[in-house]
Amino acid sequence: MKRLTEINPQEIMAHTNLSVYYMKQGRIEDAENEKAEATALQFEQAVEKNMAKKLKKKEEEQKKKEMEERIEMFKKVLEIDPVDQVANFGLGSIYLETGRYEEGLGPLNTVVEKFKDYSAAYLLLGKTFGKNYRKRRKPLISIKKESGCLQKRRPHAPKRYAK
Repeated sequence: MKRLTEINPQEIMAHTNLSVYYMKQGRIEDAENEKAEATALQFEQAVEKNMAKKLKKKEEEQKKKEMEERIEMFKKVLEIDPVDQVANFGLGSIYLETGRYEEGLGPLNTVVEKFKDYSAAYLLLGKTFGKNYRKRRKPLISIKKESGCLQKRRPHAPKRYAK
């Protein structure tokens, strides 16, 4: 048992199990020390986890703020030149990244219509259409399931939509 705490001194269960082992042997003081160590480790890990959550939330808020600033910047450019290739593509990519698929279709369509050889725009437009389609289709599938339209699997229907 002691070997487990030597292998990984940060493992809570190793200290807890060693505490139980010492209790069964009647070594109360050693058991209490190991239990205290396990409790301290558990507290440290909880604090670290909480700090990581807060840091992640702060980073997400910072990223969201940065995205909004970039959106505003691209919109200002588009006020000057509505068919600007870089601004429309950038705006579409930000909308895709932030999950605002419907809004991203307009700028990307503009790029594809005006710059037919811009393959990256076609790729991004396809991804945006796909994400938008999936987002809008989910409610339709649940409505069909509730109404009984998808109770039987028809040979031509995909398996994922059958019950």
